[in-house]
Amino acid sequence: MGYILNSVIDRKIQMKSYLTGNPEIRLAFNDDLGIGRDRRSVYDYRSSSGSGAVILDDCNFHELVRLDSFAIEKTLSLVPPDGEFTVMNYRMTQEFKPPFRINTLIEKAGALKAEVIIKVRADFPSSITANTILVLMPLPKCTTRASFELEPEAIGQTADFKETHKRLEWGLKKIVGRSEHTLHAKLTFSMESH
Repeated sequence: MGYILNSVIDRKIQMKSYLTGNPEIRLAFNDDLGIGRDRRSVYDYRSSSGSGAVILDDCNFHELVRLDSFAIEKTLSLVPPDGEFTVMNYRMTQEFKPPFRINTLIEKAGALKAEVIIKVRADFPSSITANTILVLMPLPKCTTRASFELEPEAIGQTADFKETHKRLEWGLKKIVGRSEHTLHAKLTFSMESH
């Protein structure tokens, strides 16, 4: 109980641009960034600090991104199009400490009922705040109803049962580091579930 089975970061860098005059934009990355599935960078980067390198398994860039100085200076340059666009998609599967710890407790509350307690703990410093967190929990296909009880001080939190997807969705607008939040759910099933 409480072990990480798999961890993946699959993200993108999104940009909104309404600049006039077509200025060039340069984005600089950390010196310890590497790219390559074999845990070594395809550019043979060396960590400036000797540890803590960030290795991306793979990434791709918007067609307007120029990579001339990426290998040496870790910078991207581009003349952005108007509006919103994705500068870069990336994926990382190296071991990392997840920013959140999620624990669940599921108890049978009758032949066709169960109670679920979900706790989310922020495992990062209290000086940091995470915004717009969404916790998804798949539910048995025979789930017909779910009711929720949020903490009294749960400002900016929502909970919903997505019946078509058979999952619980818990949204938290903001989580301060080192804090813990709890959601209680009562589930009803159409048939006995294990």
